[in-house]
Parts: sequence; C-alpha cells; structure tokens
Amino acid sequence: MIDYHTTPFEDVVSDYDAVLDVMGGDYEIRTFDPAHRVLAKNGHYLNIFNDGWAKLYGPQWVPVLVAKNYVLAKFNHWLGRGPAYDLTFVQPCSRCLERISKLVARGVLKPLVAKIVPWSELPAALAALETEHVRGKIVVTVPKVTKSA
Repeated sequence: MIDYHTTPFEDVVSDYDAVLDVMGGDYEIRTFDPAHRVLAKNGHYLNIFNDGWAKLYGPQWVPVLVAKNYVLAKFNHWLGRGPAYDLTFVQPCSRCLERISKLVARGVLKPLVAKIVPWSELPAALAALETEHVRGKIVVTVPKVTKSA
C-alpha cells in the first residue's frame, strides 16, 4: 500500500498491467511521465473521468486537455510505443446507488455474475475476456489490506 500523502506513486510502482484512474488531472500526467514507467508498454490506462482536470486547470480547458491526451496516447499505442488508453465518463450519484442496492436486496434486480475470481487470478481473467464471450460480469475479490502500525 502506498501512502499518497507522503510518497509519490510514480516513484515506487512500475510496469503495471493496468491503471484505473479516478482522480485524473495531475495523476494522469504523472502516470504517463516518460521519466517513470508506471504502466508496462502493453499496459492499459482507464481514465474514469471526473472533475480532476477542472480543479487543476479550470473547466474551460477540460475538453482540450482530455482530447489531447486521449488522441496522443491512442496514437502512441497504435504505433506500439505505449499503453492502451480508454476514457469513460461518470457522474456519481449516491442516491441512485442506494436505490439500485435496495432493488437488488429485494430481488427486483438480479446482477448476472459470470464468475468470481480472486485478485491473484486477475491477469488470467482479463486474458479470458479477450478470447471468450462472457455473459454477465466477472467479479474480482480483493484481499483485505490491514494497516500496519
């Protein structure tokens, strides 16, 4: 575990297969900094877009910055010079999630789970997604991390 308050993540991680970035802005810049190899060359970066860029540069620059980074990363990946880059937009809604969880609890909604895999089998599960048609979601169980004193 990395304490991001005291340790820059890019100084202690390298050659990761995937980065799921919910912060954006400076975190994306640091992930793609050529001085650090946070992602493996064939890794995958997913920008789970939020207002990180707006906080860093101002809302007027968000479309330009995101488009620039997205296009540049896609081009580099296409040339075989960098990790894959994808972008998804989210709008958090705790009220919506509460309503959905109540529907699941009452059995009105039934999530379709294809399989549950432990964290240690994540690379194999991702590889299977590339070659198999999976009906439903693959759930990954993450080991509990205990804070050491």
